[in-house]
Amino acid sequence: MTLVDPIQSTVVQTREPPMTALDMVKDHAVAVRALVSWNRVGVLIDEGPTAIVTVLLAGDTVVGASRFCLPVAHSVDALQAYGEDTTTSMELRCWQRRTITSDEICDLAKLTAIWNGSAGQRKEQTEENWRTFFGEVENDALRKGRGTAISTGTRIQVMLDAHGRCMFDGCGIDLTEDPVTGTRGNFAKLAHNVAASEGGPRGVMYLSHSLSNDPSNILLLCDTHHRLIDTVANADYPASALTEMRQQFCTVATSLLDGLELAPTPAFCVAWPVHRQKIALPSSQQIARALKPIGARLDGRLRSVSDNEALLRTLEGTDLWDAMGAAVEQTAADILLQSHGEGYRAALFAMGLMPALIALGAKLGNKCDITPMLRYRENGLWYWPMPEPRGEFYTIDGLDQLSEHDEVCLLIGLTEVPETMQLTANYLGMRIVSVVARKKHLGNGALGHPDDGASFRQRIQELLHRLRDTHGVRIVHVLPCASNAACVFFGQAFDSHHPDLVIYDFDGTGMVPRLRVANVNNECKVAAVQAVR
Repeated sequence: MTLVDPIQSTVVQTREPPMTALDMVKDHAVAVRALVSWNRVGVLIDEGPTAIVTVLLAGDTVVGASRFCLPVAHSVDALQAYGEDTTTSMELRCWQRRTITSDEICDLAKLTAIWNGSAGQRKEQTEENWRTFFGEVENDALRKGRGTAISTGTRIQVMLDAHGRCMFDGCGIDLTEDPVTGTRGNFAKLAHNVAASEGGPRGVMYLSHSLSNDPSNILLLCDTHHRLIDTVANADYPASALTEMRQQFCTVATSLLDGLELAPTPAFCVAWPVHRQKIALPSSQQIARALKPIGARLDGRLRSVSDNEALLRTLEGTDLWDAMGAAVEQTAADILLQSHGEGYRAALFAMGLMPALIALGAKLGNKCDITPMLRYRENGLWYWPMPEPRGEFYTIDGLDQLSEHDEVCLLIGLTEVPETMQLTANYLGMRIVSVVARKKHLGNGALGHPDDGASFRQRIQELLHRLRDTHGVRIVHVLPCASNAACVFFGQAFDSHHPDLVIYDFDGTGMVPRLRVANVNNECKVAAVQAVR
């Protein structure tokens, strides 16, 4: 992985997106002034222009470069921020019949060569000259972008596709309201992916005219990002990138809005540190995607009931699991209390060590309608990888070997079945019952749909009943290797009159008992256990 040099990123600001506020430019001028010295300021443009670069010069050598995307008046102020310590007027140079590439724009040596190679196309500029220049660049971009007129119907369709929002990636600002005055109206700009004229930015022979009135070829943008893609950094935004940007915006917007037809459901987040590492909370998009398979959408905001507690990150060994047991009890109580008004219907985004997740599921129980969500390890996102339930994705083995036993070992191998698990089970010297994902499903997504989770919970509940009623088992030693959602679903299977659960976790070369879940006077209780090997 290439490390980013913060000094170079300041001196060669062109490695970053263009600055979009005058204060950003002023702050950059102060920062770069502390790193390099220059005695001239120039503006370098290429044919089109597709790039406008401010260069800081020591003699004829470019020692710094930046880009900004500002209104005309602010553009002049931005240049003056760089030029306040210089004594000479600023110069404009054009690299005629050429295009400055994204590679060249980030390399001071290449920019120096381009600057010196453009000496035949230069002009010393006054403040008024610069104001005229920036105004003409902007107006010329608008003229090039018009081409064949956009019809009223196309304008309406683009506005509907954008839902009145800027389609630029990461913006999404409401374009039906002036951000300064709050006045309602249409403050949007229309921009073509493939330019409406062959000579415009991103112009293409024949296609320019044939696509000029096609809604799928037009983005709704705010003024800043319209200027950015057509004038300041046109080379950074080819038609292919803008087409993908538009498609992505429409996909995400449609997905989020489709959620309005789903039942509003509260969602809780439990992020317990795993081996002292913090857990990232799900984004709004991930939440919407994860809730959709259960016919739900987020009611309000995600409710964080346990968020990477600093205390848990400082503890280890017995101290950690003593605290973890108390955390499980308190977290479950908070979730049940807050979901009471919703009929105990909720979604649960829970991540942590496996014993804690199983214990949390047991405390929540199976009489409520709280559905755990899957954090899919393949890409680190919260969502269900299977569009439909796959049915029984596991096998249960070892029951036919049981008779009357006080204690048994229960292997839960859904993510994988590591040798450590089998060695620990053999060491315990008990009868073994195995719940293992079928080979083709083995992995973090073995339980890949919430309906499969509900079925899995029911089967485990039946299994625990059988172990107690048919075989007289009082204690089940649980050795899990499963996803976060599978652990919670498993814990929810625990019920009255079930055997106690002693839940193990991996520890070096083996597995050791960490938490005990037991029925005490018909109430589920969680406590730490002392590891004995």
